[in-house]
Amino acid sequence: NPVKEFLGRPGTDWLKYSGGERPTKIRLGDFKPVARAWGDWVARNVIVLGNWSEYQLENAVLIKMIM
Repeated sequence: NPVKEFLGRPGTDWLKYSGGERPTKIRLGDFKPVARAWGDWVARNVIVLGNWSEYQLENAVLIKMIM
């Protein structure tokens, strides 16, 4: 996955949404340092997240676009 490779550290796995079949989330702790900083900034200033420790694919794409 290009988003995972761009944002995530080597060996990062996507997580499945509860009840879902396909992985759709990535942990903020698995982001590369610069991506993590942008992820934190986006969560505080741009979008409202219920869970700051995991990012849905759509939000991860937003961070990739910013970078």
